[in-house]
Amino acid sequence: MQRMTLSMVQVIMYDVEVPLSARVALRRACCTTSPAIREAWLEVAASSLVREARLDRADALELVGLDEVDDTQPEYADVEVVRRNEDAPASRWL
Repeated sequence: MQRMTLSMVQVIMYDVEVPLSARVALRRACCTTSPAIREAWLEVAASSLVREARLDRADALELVGLDEVDDTQPEYADVEVVRRNEDAPASRWL
């Protein structure tokens, strides 16, 4: 039997109570075809939820559909990954 999953991304992506930076990062994640860039944007969204909505990091990661990520990197290292992989700086969308 295949396990069913529930993604809240489509719901929170348009909810006005979700911080704008998280919504924008989620939209960018949904618009890319590269799995690495998609994961980077989802990490940016989770970091925004932690920082602005004061969510626990594990809860934020689960909310955007990610399992635990490697916490050996600094908390905002994911933003630099996105900047190196996109044509324009991430700050343009955040």
